[in-house]
Amino acid sequence: MEWPDITSILPEVILAVAALLVLLVEPFLKKDKTAVIALALIGLLASAVVAVALGGNSRAAFSGTIVLNSYAL
Repeated sequence: MEWPDITSILPEVILAVAALLVLLVEPFLKKDKTAVIALALIGLLASAVVAVALGGNSRAAFSGTIVLNSYAL
């Protein structure tokens, strides 16, 4: 596994980490869930920014299992 392989799946990794953080933080908050909503939106926005930044490239990762091209975005 090389670094270019990881960058191809970076939007999904960011989304998964944000979702895990939301699941970990939410039980500890009492009534105000603003922090959970903010954390979810930040993760979603960060994932979208990375996906758009990777948009111009065409590459294959993990021995061709994941293909990043204009159709995938």
